Amino acid sequence: MNELLGWARSDPRVEKVELQVRSSNEPAIGLYRSLGFVEEGRKTRRVKIGPGEYIDDVYMALWVGQ
Repeated sequence: MNELLGWARSDPRVEKVELQVRSSNEPAIGLYRSLGFVEEGRKTRRVKIGPGEYIDDVYMALWVGQ
C-alpha cells in the first residue's frame, strides 16, 4: 500500500485514491485510516450474510494531489 501511495503522490495525474471495504473488516479499515483515508460514504446492506443480517460496503478515499 505504501508503494502504491508513493507512486500516486509522485504522479501529477493522480489526485485521489479510492477504495471500498466491507464494514466487517475492521483491521483493514484501521489500516486505511492510519494511512490517511477517510470514509466518504456507505452502500448499506450490500451483502447478505444470513437471515436478516447484512454487511455494508464502506467507501474510503485519500487525496494525494494538489
